[in-house]
Amino acid sequence: MQTLKYCLLAMLWPVMNGLAQVPPQPLHPLTVGDRLPDIVLNQLYNYPVASVSVSQLKAKGVILDFWSTWCGSCLESFPEMHALQQQFAGALQVIMVNNYPGDDAKRVERFMRTRKKRSGQLFTLSYLLQDTVLNQYFPYRSIPHYVWLDEQQKVAAITGQEELTETNIQALLEGKPLALHVKNDDLLFDVAKNDLVKTDSAAAKDFLYRSLITGYKEDLGAVIGKIATTDGNVSRYYVVNYSLLQLYQLAFAEIQSLPAELIFIDPVLKPLFFENKEGGSKKLYCYDLSTRPVEPRQITHDMRADLERYFNATAKREKRSMSCYVLSATAQGGNCKTRGGTPAADLDKASLNKYIRNGTVADLTATLSMILNKPWIDETGLKAHIDITFPYDFYTYNLQQVKAFLLGYGLLVSETARTIPVGVICPIP
Repeated sequence: MQTLKYCLLAMLWPVMNGLAQVPPQPLHPLTVGDRLPDIVLNQLYNYPVASVSVSQLKAKGVILDFWSTWCGSCLESFPEMHALQQQFAGALQVIMVNNYPGDDAKRVERFMRTRKKRSGQLFTLSYLLQDTVLNQYFPYRSIPHYVWLDEQQKVAAITGQEELTETNIQALLEGKPLALHVKNDDLLFDVAKNDLVKTDSAAAKDFLYRSLITGYKEDLGAVIGKIATTDGNVSRYYVVNYSLLQLYQLAFAEIQSLPAELIFIDPVLKPLFFENKEGGSKKLYCYDLSTRPVEPRQITHDMRADLERYFNATAKREKRSMSCYVLSATAQGGNCKTRGGTPAADLDKASLNKYIRNGTVADLTATLSMILNKPWIDETGLKAHIDITFPYDFYTYNLQQVKAFLLGYGLLVSETARTIPVGVICPIP
């Protein structure tokens, strides 16, 4: 099951301002097997020339990576795209295509400077700004969006991020046919189309009440939404392509606030939640409820009943004795007391300067739980907010290194067994 990590767009902006060579005839979207005309790419940066035709790229394979400065998933993929470009240098040409009017040269340059300052990583990929043509040949509703071109400028694939592997790139460069999943954004979930079942909109209006549970729906994306009246009541609630654990967290207040590592699934139920008995990739489901306008709590109640009825499983909170880390403060615990300022944090693994500024101890324990995979208990007694600056490689620290680092801030770490609240998803007797 592929992880759906898309930035959903509200609309497209095909602004025709002459920044790329526009053929006189209307443009038609291309698909796998079509040939991209030899258009000219203008406003090209990090490339020997600022304007080049597609045929002049002189590469055995070209990847067009559609992106924007506001797309978090796009930014996360930058290191991977740099690595692929370096690994296949001379044979592969990656072109980052940006067609959003707000991402002009000045804004993108400022974005690149900020990114370098934050992560220390240079952006060396070639990128195209203010595109007005490629977006029409390869329309999309979500990014990242990747178009693969072979040496003859034929479209070899149109994919999401999951297919960008070394093996697939090598096959493209060797001229081998690619049998990759086609990313078709026209199929993304549209609440007006009732996409979860093959029912036309007119027929769907005949339902006075309807609840649906389906398995994973390919190409619908991942979305949670509702249709609400002006007084706050809800007449439709839908969750598309989310894990069953997430569905249960939405429906059951008992486990809603608990992190996933503190929610235990009965072994009998694991085939419903995971692709194999050992866990691994999560199965995805869809839920769609249409009703007369009711209060949000009624929606939650109905969803809860539907999940219990179909999966024969309920969720509850209980206390269990388990191994955990306890964070306490020494007499020097004030070493981490905040100096004030706007609350902020940068805890990205790629950031050079990781920090918590004017944050809470809960912010710290949440970070620590990502490094040392056990529950954390706050017994510091600190009421004031904290400031902590982390080493660049903090996410690689072992327990002893974490202890030594936190001791400098007057914080102690101990490992013990405690009775703590956990979530349990179990069969209904």
